[in-house]
Amino acid sequence: MTQQQPSNHIPEAKKMVPGDELHLTLLMAPCSLHLVTGQDRQHLLAFGRAAFETGQAAAQQAVQAVVPAVRGEVLVTVSGFTGSGKSAIAGEIEIMCRALGLQVEWPDGVTEKNMTHADWTTALELYNPRVRIIERNVPRNTASGADQ
Repeated sequence: MTQQQPSNHIPEAKKMVPGDELHLTLLMAPCSLHLVTGQDRQHLLAFGRAAFETGQAAAQQAVQAVVPAVRGEVLVTVSGFTGSGKSAIAGEIEIMCRALGLQVEWPDGVTEKNMTHADWTTALELYNPRVRIIERNVPRNTASGADQ
């Protein structure tokens, strides 16, 4: 009888796709979704997918919304689909700005930190987002910048 050698093959990690079963399971892990099986699991996943699609629609609307910058500030908008790592990127931007001694206002920051436990590094490793930076100039003589 020949003894089989252990395989050194490491299975390829599955890339998580926002809204797929793996993504929804990980998002619901604190609620023990990974322990739910059968029809109950399918109902919860269907609900998660519906919520995800609603979030995608809201993100599309938010991308189209224009928030004017006021004089003396740099407005940073972090946009993306639900579960793409927006809060993690925003959290890291906040940390970096505060470390530089800048004043930072993030109105939804407390809520996001409570939901994610401010574990930005883990979230970034999980989502592995690609970041695209676009700089837009607001001329000083425009009505929105000059009056405020």
